[in-house]
Amino acid sequence: MKRIVCDFNKKTGKINPQHGAVNWPIGYVHAEGSPDSADCDRANEILREINFPFTRLKEPYNRGYVKCLEIPFIFRDFSKDENDPKNYYLYNTTNFVKDAANGKRKVMVRLGAPREYWKSRYNNKPADYDKFARICCNLIRHINDGWANGINAGVKYFEIWNRADDIKCWPDGSYEDYYRLYETVARAIKDLHPRLKVGGPAAAFCGGDNEFLKGFLDYIAKNNVPCDFVTWNYYGEDASDAFRQAKEVRKMVRDAKLPKKVEIFNDEWSCITLDETGFIQAKNTRNEKGAAFDAAFLMQMHKAKMDACHYYELNPGLPWGGLLGKAWKRPLKPIYAFLGFTRLYALGESVKTSVAGKNTYAMAASNGEKQALMISVTEDKRNDVEINFASSLERKIYIVDKDNDFAEIMTTSDEKVTLKIKGHTVIFAQTV
Repeated sequence: MKRIVCDFNKKTGKINPQHGAVNWPIGYVHAEGSPDSADCDRANEILREINFPFTRLKEPYNRGYVKCLEIPFIFRDFSKDENDPKNYYLYNTTNFVKDAANGKRKVMVRLGAPREYWKSRYNNKPADYDKFARICCNLIRHINDGWANGINAGVKYFEIWNRADDIKCWPDGSYEDYYRLYETVARAIKDLHPRLKVGGPAAAFCGGDNEFLKGFLDYIAKNNVPCDFVTWNYYGEDASDAFRQAKEVRKMVRDAKLPKKVEIFNDEWSCITLDETGFIQAKNTRNEKGAAFDAAFLMQMHKAKMDACHYYELNPGLPWGGLLGKAWKRPLKPIYAFLGFTRLYALGESVKTSVAGKNTYAMAASNGEKQALMISVTEDKRNDVEINFASSLERKIYIVDKDNDFAEIMTTSDEKVTLKIKGHTVIFAQTV
């Protein structure tokens, strides 16, 4: 038996935008008369409600926007004059960033090179850090100041490089090389626009001794290097482990005694399970197991007081794009975890919630008038879930499991409700 008890009178804190994403929510279209058109309409409806309040832009794989953001694709010949706009390939960069910033969402642009799974062609460390920094600043000028027929998108966050503790992202450089690159670019950006926010390092591996991240924090503290936010990544299937890593990252930032308070983002995460040979099981990114993990992760990152998180990613064509199906972009089960968290976020503040039972997570919110609760059970067996709402307000209850996609299962005014579930499940309740 899983037991959840809510106290909607005890506020526990502001809800931050944990339901951000990597790259932006494309406006999906479908052929008129397609047998799947209703699915596409439902996907668009859900995307509009979620609206992904904070998007992190890195090299997109979306059709029409390939090779429009990473530095090696924008400035293709490093030997040329970085001050001449003619040497920049900015095809589609303008539209990609402008569309991402639409809807008043926060935007972070990653300045760096792509992760390459096989041969490294683009992600080697720059030959000249100062020149690389000037190229980054010119890209920022294009995005925010109209340079080279650019736009004024008002992008505020700029992340420097990506996962330099992963050999696929930084194959020919040491940790110290990355720290020096970060310092060079961060100082140049602050000289260009002091109010812009710079950060990094998008640490890939935070489950061990965290030598890379500790070294980064120590370096910026000792050298008084600008740093407005710290970023880290998580790929896995254990929300409790993700919470432990989040707490460790927060402790490292606190222990580093940085000269100013920084924001902390998990800016790349997804449900990743491996088979016995070590290959990714994409089906679990896209099914009820992925939905239960995603819901648990979002709630655990709120509990860990992350300032924001970014799901990887929104492109349905990738195996780890778990929110939308390839065929006419139908909504997959994990997208409903984001829909549920969106409705919690809209209420503003979380309230006290007690949970009894292993592999069970819950979070409730209230704005004083409306109430909502999300529960995730991340185990593959039958369970009874007892919910004590501690009030008799009328509410609708929805469920995501193997057989249901955010299906409304009841409307009730009962103070206590017991639900029988079978396997990985997300439960969402909201007052009418």
